[in-house]
Amino acid sequence: MNLKQRLHHYRSGGRSSPRYLHFEKQRHSTVHAPLNRGPSHALSPDLYRKLEALTDSGESVPLDMLRAWTSIRPESTFTHCCSIRFPSEATHGIVKLKASWESVWKDLCMLIGNPKIGDFCLNEALFLDLETTGVTHSVGTIPIVVGMGWFESDDQFVVEQLVLTDPENEEELLREFLEVLGEFRFLVSFNGKSFDTSVLQNRLIAHRLLSTVEASLKLTPHLDLLHIFRSIWGKDVANHKLQTLEQDVLRFERHNDFPGALVPALYSRYLLNEDARFLDPILTHNVWDIVSMAALLSALTECLNGNPAFRTKTRQFNLGLRYLRQGCPQQAFRGLFSLLCEDTPMLPRQSLFRNTLIAARRANQHSHIFPILEGWTREYPDSVEAWEARAKFEEHTLKDYSKALLSAGRIIRLSKPVSKTAISRVKRLSKRLQRSGEKLPKSQFQDSSE
Repeated sequence: MNLKQRLHHYRSGGRSSPRYLHFEKQRHSTVHAPLNRGPSHALSPDLYRKLEALTDSGESVPLDMLRAWTSIRPESTFTHCCSIRFPSEATHGIVKLKASWESVWKDLCMLIGNPKIGDFCLNEALFLDLETTGVTHSVGTIPIVVGMGWFESDDQFVVEQLVLTDPENEEELLREFLEVLGEFRFLVSFNGKSFDTSVLQNRLIAHRLLSTVEASLKLTPHLDLLHIFRSIWGKDVANHKLQTLEQDVLRFERHNDFPGALVPALYSRYLLNEDARFLDPILTHNVWDIVSMAALLSALTECLNGNPAFRTKTRQFNLGLRYLRQGCPQQAFRGLFSLLCEDTPMLPRQSLFRNTLIAARRANQHSHIFPILEGWTREYPDSVEAWEARAKFEEHTLKDYSKALLSAGRIIRLSKPVSKTAISRVKRLSKRLQRSGEKLPKSQFQDSSE
């Protein structure tokens, strides 16, 4: 029994219906009641009235009247496919869909840290977003809408949606997706590494269209915007959901958009009633998701280009940390050192000193190391970590045992309890000075021997 048959079986009273079919009961309790999800997915009164209108209206709308089902690919045989075109110069919120990324593509590749995406080209990237029958990527989750977007050479952004109007046509939908995927070298998604590609991989394997290895290879290389925005925007936003980033980064707000958690319920109503109006909010939600991904990639390039509207001091600090984690110390040092030379009270200065020092060492910027250490100990004179780093540098690099002994003495005074390493460092430096015949002034000797 396939999905459509099971839903009709539920409707006829053969067994209790699944939870996501119960929104008729919930809508009579309160207009704020969520549909099968937690309080974070509660519907606004406007959306609830819209859902009631869909449920209570009499005449069903056939599929042919919902969209113009055409594909921009002449060789396509999939019947339920719809396409929308946007000018690439069009703005989504406060950014254009297509920004000048050529000057920053090397920095973008460094941020991603994936050698397979080292020659990333925007015109060869496929933006991917799914609407599915569930919120997990288990093998039983079926793609309802496979939304794809790409930039064409005529400066247009194309959104094409493959719609599963009947669960029996899933294999045909997946074959069509593979045909489109074969025309592109890169994937761009939002949380696609964890969800979208996992769902597609499971369904491709289940239908024996690809083996496990083939599916894994075909769905990479992959640029997942969620991970980059999480590391760069950090705590500048309340959370890192796509619609939150739309509002805070793009300054774009959707109106009367159904939350993604309602997609399974809307799709089940479409199958039960054969009413295409329940598909319309799913397709609209999917279009906004894909367009927002293109706009977020544009906002990321503006940030890398140094646009002050997108590159705040906090994001520059997070960029430096990201470069450092991805093994790009030169880029990390340039960004972090410039922040260190500015008045940045909003940043965690201890962490800024620490990571700038690490970047300077890895980037072989030896002439900057001691000024960084001097500034660190001057700004944080009670920091044991800063004095330890200074003592090591003075002893092993500068070979200035007198200054190193002073720094080691400061560590002993600040440490509670005193570590064995600090005591042994003082003893070792004292012996070296005695062997060299160098004498310390009395105040220096007392300072280091306390």
